[in-house]
Amino acid sequence: MAKKTRNYDLVLELHFNAANELANGCEALYYYRNEKSRKLCEVFCSDFTQRTGIKNRGAKRLVDASDRGYGFVYNQKPAAIILEPFFGDNKKDCNLFAIDDFLSSVKVMIKSFK
Repeated sequence: MAKKTRNYDLVLELHFNAANELANGCEALYYYRNEKSRKLCEVFCSDFTQRTGIKNRGAKRLVDASDRGYGFVYNQKPAAIILEPFFGDNKKDCNLFAIDDFLSSVKVMIKSFK
């Protein structure tokens, strides 16, 4: 049986962010030449941080193959972004995170894409 190919407009990766228990906040990463992805990242970060009170670290450009996540955002045919809604090793971020807020912010971001 032949495998069906799907043509997606947007691909999201959810990333568990951790650093040093002191880093905190929400960020979203995108390929630096993709303006549509940049705007989506900004919409997500803004909406999610307003809902939760988590610090807005903003949209982060990935410009070099050595940048963490670059391969994912660069090699996709559709727009691709990496969502990092909180730092999992920061107790305050973990306490502020709510899955319903996350999903609502993803929906707001997707609506802005259309």
